[in-house]
Amino acid sequence: MNKNYLIIGLIILALVVIGVIAARQPDATLPEEEQGTEMETEETPSLNVSDQVVTDDSVIIDNVYSETAGWVVLHRTTEDGELDPAAIAGSAAVQAGENQDVVIELAETVENGELLVAILHSDTGEEGEYEFSEETPDLDTPVQVDGEVVISFFTVSTEEETEETEEAVEETEAEADAEAEGETETEAEAAE
Repeated sequence: MNKNYLIIGLIILALVVIGVIAARQPDATLPEEEQGTEMETEETPSLNVSDQVVTDDSVIIDNVYSETAGWVVLHRTTEDGELDPAAIAGSAAVQAGENQDVVIELAETVENGELLVAILHSDTGEEGEYEFSEETPDLDTPVQVDGEVVISFFTVSTEEETEETEEAVEETEAEADAEAEGETETEAEAAE
């Protein structure tokens, strides 16, 4: 039994000695994946847009991340829901980095339920001037990630249509309430 205590004591002593020696080692290096250093994460260019109601002839891009100064350009779509590159509905400049709630004033009136396309472009031409076109295809080009253009489709509703829809719903509810009252009065008369 004493022999067992002696062995356990030696094991504990050995562990303590190993711990002391390890603590005295100058900054022992661990493999990179085990080090507690913060790894820099690279942001990927992106843009997110929610379906929305057009307010003050503007739409809002929820958030955009751009590696450089650039543009968010709105394009209209064809009847088939395909991007119409020639039909630009508006644009707004963005800064390098994170951009929140980017307001884009519409250059033309959009229809209720219309599908729009937001595309992220870099600002490679004259600073602060959107220049991408058929004549200048090398300026302010669309941003690509893994060979894919940074793009987002979204649907817009117009205020007028929304207000008309709300009025129609209110009228329908009022008619339903009136009919319900009429039925209640008829039931009350029948009960008498």
